[in-house]
Amino acid sequence: MLWVMAMLVVALSLNACQQTKDTTSTNDRSTDTWSSSFDDQAEKLAFLSEYLIAPSEILDAEYHIVYHDNSGGLIPGPSDWDIRAVIKVTPEDIPLWTAGMNKLVPRQIDNTMWNDLQSQRFSWEERGYALYYKRPDARTYLVVYPYDGIIMKRISTMYISQPTEVVLESDASEYDEYRWLVLEKLGYDPSADHFLREKQAATGRLASATDSTVILYEMPVYGDMYHIPVMVIVSGNDPLCEVLLEGGYISEFFLADVDGDGYDEILIHHNAGGNGGAGAHVTTVYKLAEGKMQKLFVNPDYSVDEDVVFNTGFTMTLSDGWTHTVENQYTGYSHTFVREIRNENSYFDRQGNITGYTEGENDGKLLGIDPFFFIFKPVDVDNDGVFEIVTAQYTYLIGRSDCVGIAYTVLKWNKENGRMMVINANFWPDEEEYTERWQSFVDEWYMQ
Repeated sequence: MLWVMAMLVVALSLNACQQTKDTTSTNDRSTDTWSSSFDDQAEKLAFLSEYLIAPSEILDAEYHIVYHDNSGGLIPGPSDWDIRAVIKVTPEDIPLWTAGMNKLVPRQIDNTMWNDLQSQRFSWEERGYALYYKRPDARTYLVVYPYDGIIMKRISTMYISQPTEVVLESDASEYDEYRWLVLEKLGYDPSADHFLREKQAATGRLASATDSTVILYEMPVYGDMYHIPVMVIVSGNDPLCEVLLEGGYISEFFLADVDGDGYDEILIHHNAGGNGGAGAHVTTVYKLAEGKMQKLFVNPDYSVDEDVVFNTGFTMTLSDGWTHTVENQYTGYSHTFVREIRNENSYFDRQGNITGYTEGENDGKLLGIDPFFFIFKPVDVDNDGVFEIVTAQYTYLIGRSDCVGIAYTVLKWNKENGRMMVINANFWPDEEEYTERWQSFVDEWYMQ
């Protein structure tokens, strides 16, 4: 009897196994499919939708889907997959695809992993501007070209080899405890931590008698030179974290009492890019008040409709004999020099006489002056404990490549109207005679 019952159990077990196999065979999602195997566009996109959840309409795509359905068999388990896809969407829909994802540094993703998907029907080129993302706690990677609506996406349950050339060793610092704050502010994945650089740190009294620590971090965006500057101010129990600029090349800051209230302001100088002159620089003076960074001064100030650029008051008039006269309307400064321009141009003929082009316009407005300060540093000019700011600007006449000289000013905070004012000015022509005496000029005027 026991033998019969045992045989019955075995028979039932075999029958059950057979039923499971038959059932799963009709629902098995396992596949190894390239998009190039489809001739019909609609069928190609429909097949992709079975394996990839799309938060918006897909206009076109190329992909390779490898999926191992492990839901069947004697012991069902989680499935495995590796899906690589390059997708074309409407640029406005890009945020739907990046929602809930963390940013990565470009060197954390190997862009070549999608190269073999290109086809004659849908191809793409390397764009200059891309954003890189990773889903937290998952092997989901995105490279997004926002202006073109191109998304390179990879979803995998398997290990994905990434570039090994990546790492710039992080500097050991007593301020490492604040790095997470910067990553969180920027929306970066924790794996990007070793790319974050501590550029500068200083201590000063910003809003109270208690010392505050100011730390400038840089997160590289493209290579090691172009970065996002982020400032952390540690004053009390709650550190303040502010993103200073969307991106730039060189950033530095100074702590100095500029407004005369006995507390330090933060002077920040960024080289945001090239402009054909001395660079596009953004300069800002911040004051710490009520736990926030408040702007006292910024140049250029793109947040206002008028007075975007601070006017340092320089003008230039021309006269015969290649003669240039530079004046400053705020200080009464005037300097005349001869600058021979042998090639005939709009302003002088070959003999050095001014042309008719300047008639009606030779009223001081001929001087082209960069709106940017390529020097912006605090100096206590009168030794009263309140700092002034020394600035320098690139100037030109015929075109941006035609440097006339450098305009220097000393700025001082005006307590009465709450603005900067020019209290001293100088001009150094771009001429061989002056170039030879540059060091003495620096020693005698600028450094003093």
